[in-house]
Amino acid sequence: MKPTIRPILRSHRRDGYLGDLEGMREDRTMKTSNRPSSRERAKKGLWAAVLAAAMLTSSAYAGEAATSASAGSSGRGPGMATATAQYTGDGRGFAETRTRSGPISMGRGVAYGMDEHGFTFSVSNAVAGRYGPAVASNFNFSIGFDGSVATSGGTSVARGSPARTAGAGGFARSVGGGPSAGATATGHTGPTGVVRATTYSRTIVVRHAVR
Repeated sequence: MKPTIRPILRSHRRDGYLGDLEGMREDRTMKTSNRPSSRERAKKGLWAAVLAAAMLTSSAYAGEAATSASAGSSGRGPGMATATAQYTGDGRGFAETRTRSGPISMGRGVAYGMDEHGFTFSVSNAVAGRYGPAVASNFNFSIGFDGSVATSGGTSVARGSPARTAGAGGFARSVGGGPSAGATATGHTGPTGVVRATTYSRTIVVRHAVR
């Protein structure tokens, strides 16, 4: 009976030992499977860097024309006038300002340009005399090569006070997602004066039918 019992005991112990090793391997696998490897972490970091670079590139390649102008008078002596103009983007653009101060003060800014997304244009004007109202206006226009259009503008009229100033400005932008435009209008007078300022913006997006 003894020779038959010993092999059974040995095989039982061997199976149990192997079973313990398999259990240890399974536990070790479960513990390490939830941890991302260094290669996975490197891939996630690379994708994050690529996404950030793409966002910066899209914003850098946006063409934008922006202008502003203001003019005012104190009712005594020469008045004042200011103007700004700039075009930013990867395309070819133009920007110019003109100002003049005196009995009649004037400010003017013009900017335009074209890039791979479309054409942008912005112009602002302002005028103020020793007498009469101070007036400022702005107009902005952007059209994409797909036919989408964005326009904006504003006007400001300041009157009724010896001291008065009117200003207006805006921008037109062309990007891959479509053109956009915005405008501002401001003014200032003395206690007896009145400022009327208005702005508007419109966008027409062309949607092509999918066949």
